[in-house]
Amino acid sequence: MNQEALSKTLSRLDQLENQLSVPLLAIGILLIAAFLYLDRCQAVSDIIRSTGWLGVVTAVTLITVLSMTPIPTESLTIMCFKSYGIGWGIFYSWLGSTLSALLIFALIRGIGEPLFLKANSHQKFRQVDAWVSRKGTAGLLIARLLPLPAFLVNYITALLPAVRFWDYLWTAAVTIIPSYLMTAMVFAGVATKFRIWLWAGILGMILIWLSSYLLHRLQAV
Repeated sequence: MNQEALSKTLSRLDQLENQLSVPLLAIGILLIAAFLYLDRCQAVSDIIRSTGWLGVVTAVTLITVLSMTPIPTESLTIMCFKSYGIGWGIFYSWLGSTLSALLIFALIRGIGEPLFLKANSHQKFRQVDAWVSRKGTAGLLIARLLPLPAFLVNYITALLPAVRFWDYLWTAAVTIIPSYLMTAMVFAGVATKFRIWLWAGILGMILIWLSSYLLHRLQAV
């Protein structure tokens, strides 16, 4: 992708979030429902497991690629849970998400200053930049907890000259874990009919959302 094309892509991230969030969420839910229906007898999971490492590499690659876009990856995460178990499913999903953050960093830093100047005119870029500028690494960690899509924060933080690679990487790797844990709890509650996991997962998701909302309000003050 050339510099002009990527610049235009980043300039439309705000619009994509607002325009596509509900349709993409609906698509994600439909994909999860379709997979669970087709795999109700474990047929699909058995086929995926039978492919061995090819299936694992394919799943991680798909999660990596889709995590660089607004397209939700929850359906792939659920597929990993059913095919490889919750523990490995969390790990493979986390690995794909972390690899996507690495690719975004390499892509953005390879383009450099012109793209930074282009992005600096956008509100959400300035929102994250304000946190990082005032609070350093702690600000970067908090910025990743703001109610913004993970892929969008990856693009924005990779553009900030003050953000070091290691700080970018570990905050990306750590802050995505709670989301996968809550998803795993909800899945475990549905799959095992052990409702305490289901409600714990839902409660955790609500707490994550409330924390993000409060951080957003504090940032706006």
